[in-house]
Amino acid sequence: MSAAAHQRITITSDDVRAWVIERDRLMVLVKDLNRKIDAATVFLPHAVSDPQSMAEGGAMTLGDWIERVVTESDVALQPKDIRLRVEAKGVEVAGENYIYTAIKRLTDRGKILKTYAGYVPANSSSKEETPDHKAGGDLGLFTPEGGAVGAVPEAGGT
Repeated sequence: MSAAAHQRITITSDDVRAWVIERDRLMVLVKDLNRKIDAATVFLPHAVSDPQSMAEGGAMTLGDWIERVVTESDVALQPKDIRLRVEAKGVEVAGENYIYTAIKRLTDRGKILKTYAGYVPANSSSKEETPDHKAGGDLGLFTPEGGAVGAVPEAGGT
């Protein structure tokens, strides 16, 4: 056996008293933090339900939540499905327009893509094959102008 294994450790009553005092101080701190977290839940329920988001640099925005649920999904999502999944994570959505606005901004920034089947992460290929999806090209993607990628313009159009 090594010399470290035979090393003696001495614990005194002063050590134990110091540990108890430190534990009690930390318990008061924990109680105070729990009180603050409970109060914050009223205003930021998603931050408390997903503390990882706070560790990643602050409370997540609605756009962050939408991007997350679209990325986590195995299928393309419609706006209604996105809203339901965001709300299931404890995020309050004030109205339908907020979802559409956030989705539009994410699409404009290239974070998510609009397909015939719904919205998918920008870094993925098709998440769900449907006849409508195939009709718009390989991925059924829309251009920012609103036309399908690879679609042939209608006769007489500009």
